[in-house]
Amino acid sequence: SHSFQAEHQLILKSVSERAVADAVRAENHRLENLLKTSKSLYEDLQQQCELLEESSRRDNKVINDTIKQMDSLSNELESCQFQMSAEKSRRLHAEQTLRHLSVDLLNYAEREHQMQHLIECASGQINEGRGMADLLQENMRALNQLLSEIKVIVENEQNHRQEA
Repeated sequence: SHSFQAEHQLILKSVSERAVADAVRAENHRLENLLKTSKSLYEDLQQQCELLEESSRRDNKVINDTIKQMDSLSNELESCQFQMSAEKSRRLHAEQTLRHLSVDLLNYAEREHQMQHLIECASGQINEGRGMADLLQENMRALNQLLSEIKVIVENEQNHRQEA
């Protein structure tokens, strides 16, 4: 009876040791799979980070290029405004000249033919000045429109980057 009980104890011990070993093996297997999954996820994250960095570099280049274009357009706009101001001054000067010539024409009736020629020249200058001023105004409007569009693109790009 004692030997049967001892044998029974040995069998129970052997069964429980096997159960523990099986459980340990199963846990090791689960941990190995978890480690593989973690490594894979880490590599995916690393790849996504590299892609994001590359995308960010491209976005920054686009933004910097756009800022340079805006600076260039701003300089062109200033130049056009300066030219337009100069044209307006020339036009005013030509109009004053025309007024003076008209007064002279009344005062010097005997030089009518010569004065008529000068008036025609001044009138041509005025029309030329107006034409140039109109052209410059059209150019300014187009530049302002382009500047607005570029500002919208830059703002959209910055908003997109902030969301990302």
